Amino acid sequence: MLNESGHFIEDCVLFRMGPNAWMFVHGSGAGHETLTNLVVGRNAALIVDDDLHDLSLQGPVAVDFLARHVPGIRDLKYFHHMPATLFGRPVTISRTGYSGERGYEIFCKGEDAGLIWDTILSEGKPLGIVPTCFTTLDWLRVESYLLFFPYDMSQMHPFDRDPPGDSLWELGLDFTVSPGKDGFPRRRAALPSRGKERFRIFGILIEGTTAADAGDEILADGKKVGVVTCAMVSPLTKKSMAIARWTRQRPCTARSSRSAAKKLRALAISHTLPFDDPEKEKAHRSRLTRRAASEPGHRPVHERRRARMLRSIGAERDPERDLGAAIPAWRQTERVYACVKCMHAIRSFRLSRASAARNLASLLLNGGFYERAAHFSLSRRPAVRGRAV
Repeated sequence: MLNESGHFIEDCVLFRMGPNAWMFVHGSGAGHETLTNLVVGRNAALIVDDDLHDLSLQGPVAVDFLARHVPGIRDLKYFHHMPATLFGRPVTISRTGYSGERGYEIFCKGEDAGLIWDTILSEGKPLGIVPTCFTTLDWLRVESYLLFFPYDMSQMHPFDRDPPGDSLWELGLDFTVSPGKDGFPRRRAALPSRGKERFRIFGILIEGTTAADAGDEILADGKKVGVVTCAMVSPLTKKSMAIARWTRQRPCTARSSRSAAKKLRALAISHTLPFDDPEKEKAHRSRLTRRAASEPGHRPVHERRRARMLRSIGAERDPERDLGAAIPAWRQTERVYACVKCMHAIRSFRLSRASAARNLASLLLNGGFYERAAHFSLSRRPAVRGRAV
C-alpha cells in the first residue's frame, strides 16, 4: 500500500471472500487509517473484526499435518485461500505466511483459537511442530529477504535531510507494480521515483559469530555507507548476517561494521538477497516431494536448506577475504519443524491482549533449528472486512 507521495506504508493481503466482500489483513503500518479514509464517500462499508484470530503454521511439514484434517489442502495455490473445518471449528485457511517456507495461516474466531492452537501442538508433536515467537520469524525473514514495516524503512532509519518515505524501487518491491495496469491508486505518484533511488536493500555477511544490532552503521573508508535493519547469526550456517540499507547503488566488499552498543567492529561483505532459496522454490512448490530415509541419496530437510544457503553465500563471497573459519558440520538430526504463531488471544478462549501478554511465559523452542528460550511476543495483526453496500 502506498501513500499520496507514492511511498510504501503498509504490507497487506487482500482476500476476496465473495462477489462484493473482501478481507483486508494488514501489519503495523498505516493500512487501517488509509482504508478508513478511502471508503469515505464511496459505496462501501468498512467493518473492523477484532474477533478474527490468525494462527500461522509454517514449515516443511505444515502441509502434511493439515492434509490429515483438511481435504484438498495440498492443491491450494500460493496466496489462495479456502473455507474449511478444522477440529470441528469453522476456519479460513490461506497459503500465506512470513517465513519464506511453505506455510499456511488459519483464521478463526477468538473462542476457537485456544482449542485449535492446543490441538495443533499436541497432534503435531510427533512431526516436530513446536510453538515459536516473533524472534524466530525475524531470523527466517533475514534469511529469506522479507521486509517488515516500519523496522526496515526510513520511519525507523531516517534520512539526513528528506522526510520518512521509501519508494518501491529503493526497497526492491518494484515487482509489485504491473507495467500494464494503471487503475490502482498512487501508481502515478510512485512511477517518478524509478531511477532516483537514494539507497538500496542488500544483505551483509559479518565476520565472526556475533550478531549486529539494528541501527548499527556500515562504514567504508571511514564514511557511513549503510545501516543494519535486522541481524542474526544463522543457526544453519553459523554465520552472522543482516538486512541493511545501503546508500550506494551497488554493494561493496570487505567493509567494516560498527556497533556502538556491543562495541562490535568487524569486517563485512555485501551479499545479494535472499540468502536462502533465491528462487522461492520452498514457498511455491505445489507438492512436497520426499524420499524415505532408507533411500539412497536421502538428506534431511535442514541439511538440504543449509546446503542451498552455503552455495548462495559461496557464490557471493569475496575470494580474497576469508570471513572466518569453515562452517562447522550441522549436528546430525532427522528433526524437521513447523513454526506456529498465534496472534491475539492464546491459551484462553476469552483472553484480553493485556492479560494474555502478562500470562504467556517464556517458551523453550526445542524444535531442532532454534533451540533457545524466548518470550512469546503477542502482536496484533487485525483484520478489516470490507463489504459493498
